[in-house]
Amino acid sequence: TIINGKIDGGNRMLLPATPGYWSLLYIIKGKLNVNQESVEEHNLVVFEKENDEIILCAEEDVELLFLSAEPINEPVAAKDNFVMNTMEEINEAMEDYKNGRFGTLNY
Repeated sequence: TIINGKIDGGNRMLLPATPGYWSLLYIIKGKLNVNQESVEEHNLVVFEKENDEIILCAEEDVELLFLSAEPINEPVAAKDNFVMNTMEEINEAMEDYKNGRFGTLNY
């Protein structure tokens, strides 16, 4: 789930959350009460995986980004801008990139 939205000050919103999923909320602008806890802009809230609903009350006009997804339960390796399952895969991807095997975009 990806929600990029706005809530007018004084309004309330209920976000359904799927238990077992990773969910997070980034406050782009404004001040928001999240499950009865005040959160200001430029802050990230990471929810417990057991949550089944998230209550948002806008203390002022708010812009936000909400993300929720099922965990992939796989190993994760990261280096620079590359994220794969193993360092071997990362090294292969970096080599492919250096050798121009990622293609090009015409824009």
